[in-house]
Amino acid sequence: RVREAYLDDAQRCLRQTILLSAIATPDVNALMARHCFNVRGWLKSEEAHGGALSLVLPQLHVRQTFVRLDVDKCKTIQDADEARFSFFEERIFARLNALAQPHTLVFVPSYLDFVRVRNFLNSKESSFVTCSEYSDVSDVARSRQAFFHGDKDMLVITERFHFYFRFRLRGIQHIVFYGLPQVGSFYAELVNLLMTPSGVDATASVQVVYSPQDLLALERVVGSGRARQ
Repeated sequence: RVREAYLDDAQRCLRQTILLSAIATPDVNALMARHCFNVRGWLKSEEAHGGALSLVLPQLHVRQTFVRLDVDKCKTIQDADEARFSFFEERIFARLNALAQPHTLVFVPSYLDFVRVRNFLNSKESSFVTCSEYSDVSDVARSRQAFFHGDKDMLVITERFHFYFRFRLRGIQHIVFYGLPQVGSFYAELVNLLMTPSGVDATASVQVVYSPQDLLALERVVGSGRARQ
């Protein structure tokens, strides 16, 4: 027989839902909060993170700058995406162009943002190559060689590309994190690939752009205590 709760469209309140994930993300939290209900409530476990900064090699003398986007411009995820792209276009790309800074790795967590950044750089006729989870092996090899030898100034990669392949990318002297990696250890893994630029006053640099919606990812990079300050 059909239970009365199902006839009343209340079956979701009697369903037991268990979500398991290696990391906490806003998507998982939203799924749980909006679509998972139970008459006895729900339980969420949280982990205090120590951060990944301690995994960065101590012998690396690198300036790490974290830039938070304007809270007033990031009321929603869509607003945060627009604010992030505007910041990249007006501040980061403009600086890279002005300094003619080669050997720069641009890390983009989302493939959709990756496509947007790639199209923008194409429209500006920038000197860059790309590597994503959808790139052919031969294209990846050519891109890595062109970047290492300085034939191209920028290498743009996605988080899933690093997740699947873990290549030891050579020639990196500067890193721009378009967004924080969901896996905190990826931050240290990429920073540890930095090479010291040649020149008396030349220093390696890391710039990270994040929004208020990136709090969970920020915790995994800088630690729960620092992220909530």
